[in-house]
Amino acid sequence: MRHRISPQALAALLVLLTAAPPALGKDTALRPSITIEEQYDSNVRFRGDEETKDDDFITSASPRFDFSKKRERYDLEVSYGLEASYYAGNTDLNYIAHQANAAFTLDLAERTRLDLSDRYDYTEDSLQAGDTGILVARTGITANTASAGVARAIGERSEAALTLRNRVARYDSPDLVDSRTDSAEASYAYKYEQNGTARFTYRYTDYKFDTDSDVESHGVSLGIIEDLTPTLSADFSAGVAYTPGLDGDDYFFTAAAGLEKAYRNSVFSVAYTREVTDPTGLTDEINISDRVSFGIEQTFSRGLTASLTGGLAKNRTEPNGTVDLNSYDIDLAGGWQARRWMLLGAGLSYYNQWDGDTFDAGTTRNIVYINVTFTGNEWRF
Repeated sequence: MRHRISPQALAALLVLLTAAPPALGKDTALRPSITIEEQYDSNVRFRGDEETKDDDFITSASPRFDFSKKRERYDLEVSYGLEASYYAGNTDLNYIAHQANAAFTLDLAERTRLDLSDRYDYTEDSLQAGDTGILVARTGITANTASAGVARAIGERSEAALTLRNRVARYDSPDLVDSRTDSAEASYAYKYEQNGTARFTYRYTDYKFDTDSDVESHGVSLGIIEDLTPTLSADFSAGVAYTPGLDGDDYFFTAAAGLEKAYRNSVFSVAYTREVTDPTGLTDEINISDRVSFGIEQTFSRGLTASLTGGLAKNRTEPNGTVDLNSYDIDLAGGWQARRWMLLGAGLSYYNQWDGDTFDAGTTRNIVYINVTFTGNEWRF
């Protein structure tokens, strides 16, 4: 069933955005906003065949509410937004996406902290529903990721933490594989000098698929994070993942490295990761991802900002190599804070995903957009 937001509902949201906020307190805040966007998408059905690709213009309205409550011992942040998208030509693709986030931090004792979080997504775009970077066939996707962690400071230089995580991904298409990922992570961080921290991590992960397949993984890694200068930071880690019972290699090397340089009005970063990620939905095997990424963010005068980001990734599944996909993406975006309550934005992106070692037969997607975001007064309670 397709949903539609009426003009009357949009008008009511605009009235809410501009209403005078109550001044009832200082530790609780509610801020509404709404983004109106016009977008051109060169491949709205996510097809790889050039002859069957459909392009279209899409108009979307995205109201959002951000709630926060900050007290002496705890912080609570909750947000909810929906995106109602309407296609000019392919009207059968009209749909509403939802996203909700919650994060809670509590100081249990002087040196002990509790962290809880949850993220819920419903969308038809797999690039928005997960962090694998793989574009699957267009379908309804429901994803929920919850985590709970306890961290304990040990002395002045070290901290130990335990984190439990659960992720569930469900696809409306019967051709895709539903999955559930449960993990437990124990970590120990030691500050060996003023600007450097070493970290050891052990993680146990259990991957369950609706095909009744079940894969376990044990991973260990050792890394450092160091501020080389006041404006330059670096991180590096290396480890290994052990997946017993696979019909092939049981050990996979993992690694991560990154640099971030801050200038007066800009930030530049580059990173490499090799890890066992969440399942892709394409098969009931674990996914090994290699990715190189970069980002440049620039702030100009008079509220102007610009960013350029991109990455090159290779994803393959084990043990049978059912999925072997390469992809790269480039995104250019800009914004202008025209008023305190109004932000104008524009951008373009290019995505290409292909099998094998050539660029010839890939799934490509170009997006060009302009938008305006109206942010209402902050309501205090």
